[in-house]
Amino acid sequence: MAELEISFFLLLILLGLLNAKPPLPRLSIVLLIVGILLAFIPPVVKVIIPWDVVIGLTIPILLWQNARRLFYARWISRYIDVILFLSTITLYSILVAISDDLLWYGSILFGIIAAGIIWRAGEPESASSYFSQLGPLLLIFLLTEIEPALQSPNKYFGSVFSGAALGCLVAFLSVHLARRVSKKQSKWIAIGQLYIAYWIAYFFGVSSLSASVTNLIVFIGLGFYYSLWEENRLRPAPLNSQIGFTILLLLFLLVGWQAHQPLTTRLIIEVIIGSSIALIVAWIGIRINLPSFQNLHSPWSTGIRITTYLLPALLLWPRGAIKQPALIAIAVIATGLLLVASTQMTHYYIPEKSAGEIDTNSYT
Repeated sequence: MAELEISFFLLLILLGLLNAKPPLPRLSIVLLIVGILLAFIPPVVKVIIPWDVVIGLTIPILLWQNARRLFYARWISRYIDVILFLSTITLYSILVAISDDLLWYGSILFGIIAAGIIWRAGEPESASSYFSQLGPLLLIFLLTEIEPALQSPNKYFGSVFSGAALGCLVAFLSVHLARRVSKKQSKWIAIGQLYIAYWIAYFFGVSSLSASVTNLIVFIGLGFYYSLWEENRLRPAPLNSQIGFTILLLLFLLVGWQAHQPLTTRLIIEVIIGSSIALIVAWIGIRINLPSFQNLHSPWSTGIRITTYLLPALLLWPRGAIKQPALIAIAVIATGLLLVASTQMTHYYIPEKSAGEIDTNSYT
């Protein structure tokens, strides 16, 4: 796997870990920092990693863990919110473009991901926005879909619809099976059927991301309709368990060790400036009562939370590695279409009035 893809994978795992609720949060934060620091130490031994298998085992579990955010995500309606989000993208794009020798297309991609990280750091899980979904979905798309999309763009959009149809079919069959087994068994079916949708799409050469996201929305929607989960709590949450969180954390440490990012004075300055931008954006978001920042109250909590999310992205982003404008265009367009489709399907399965009635805070 290329350096660019390794960086994408690290950031994706990091977002998954930061959004989990680990059993030992303080120890987890320390180990996360160790994993980030390992990225700056050249590996003594090169480990051969089967990337296709590792990615295929990681992405479905991250998508499921993120389901509560994706399923209840809403578009931002106020113009001031949109202006602040676009301004944040612009500021980070300029920051990275300076060190990327003004390769603006890669800088825009980082701007989108950085803005999404800031929004995700502040918003509650049960009232998320689609803006905060852009970063993870873009990273997943770039890891799994970009090669076929660049090679055959006309055929690729057909594979997106084929993947969506496949995801729906697997979800319908899985829901009917889950209704005929115990509640405990249905939890395993929920995770397993998502893996089935992903890998069938992979082997048939259609969009694995489209199949997985569509499968997730249809299965969860029908699951709530048929009361598959007790007390309307979406379960399981594998990354909230000690075993699931530890496995993903160990993978992060291994990949972080294998990746090598030189630490320079210029990079440190960028981190300081980037963190300052995040604090200013969060302060503005709190002042204008932006829903995505309603969980941030004091300057101290804002600074710690935003910096924790954004610091790894600033440190690990591969400067100057993205040299294809088509890559950015296809990634943004495909992710946008996927989010629009998710909006329609989500509103179909759960009306606005019932969204607040479903408890998404407990996942044990």
